Amino acid sequence: NAANAVKFLSTLQQYDQVAMFESPIPQEDVAGNVQIRKRIDRPVAMHYGSPPIMTALHEDVCDGFVVCAGASAILRQAHVLQEANKPFWLQLVGTGITTSWTAHLGAVLLEAKWPAITCMNIWESQLIRTPIELRGGFMRVPEAPGLGIEVDEDALARYRVDYTFVEPPRHVYRYVRANGEVTYYGCGKQELHRVYPNSAQPICEPGASLDPLPDDGSAEFAEIYDAVQGGRTLRRRELVPAR
Repeated sequence: NAANAVKFLSTLQQYDQVAMFESPIPQEDVAGNVQIRKRIDRPVAMHYGSPPIMTALHEDVCDGFVVCAGASAILRQAHVLQEANKPFWLQLVGTGITTSWTAHLGAVLLEAKWPAITCMNIWESQLIRTPIELRGGFMRVPEAPGLGIEVDEDALARYRVDYTFVEPPRHVYRYVRANGEVTYYGCGKQELHRVYPNSAQPICEPGASLDPLPDDGSAEFAEIYDAVQGGRTLRRRELVPAR
């Protein structure tokens, strides 16, 4: 909630590396987000669309937005934010192909003033012949026809697969409190926002950690995995090494 968020965010905004905060609490909590913005010195960004954009603008719930959609929706959203004088960042995750497209969009959308996020460096290959070079946090917008890039056909052939779906590896989430109490969750990442407070865990406790625990094929993992199916959790004390 807003009270817990303000207390925790106040400890983070002392660091120069923290430029802004994204969706610090559930976005549909309009009153809570308004209070956070009033009491925090850093800009607050929220994803476009929740709450409805006219509500977000009328109540002034945030300083700017995160825009991530298809081309036509991005243009519609960008035009609304231009009229509202609200900056945003483009969040279009992909390889060098997506990043090049994002650069073109960012060059013409007037309120795309915050750094874009494409996560291109998490991929093994950018899938383009000439790698994107960043200088001082900026890239040059390609000027050749189209997106201005040449797709790396060899890379496409190398990474091509003959299936359309990959069964994700089994894992659970392991939440460790500073006192050594450990809770295992079997839900998905997005569901943690709901499940975590429902299990009466403390909010932003110093010294706590949350990590995915992958299936290592052991009997211990199988026991934990079975114990947290169907929305259940497993809570116990473990000897936790210092981090």
